Amino acid sequence: MVLFGAHDADEALFLCDLVALPADGGPTGIRQVPRTRDRAAHDDPATTALRRDVLDSPGGRTS
Repeated sequence: MVLFGAHDADEALFLCDLVALPADGGPTGIRQVPRTRDRAAHDDPATTALRRDVLDSPGGRTS
């Protein structure tokens, strides 16, 4: 098992099998990534929904 930290949601959704939804006190949940390492999945509805969940989580946006 490898733990990978990323500041880019798209990078994490491409490289990882699981993502932790970030928050100030620690992760609020762990989600399975659909179609990992599949570049064609970038616009897949399941990937788009997960990207939105990651970015909308309490620690998801840094700016």
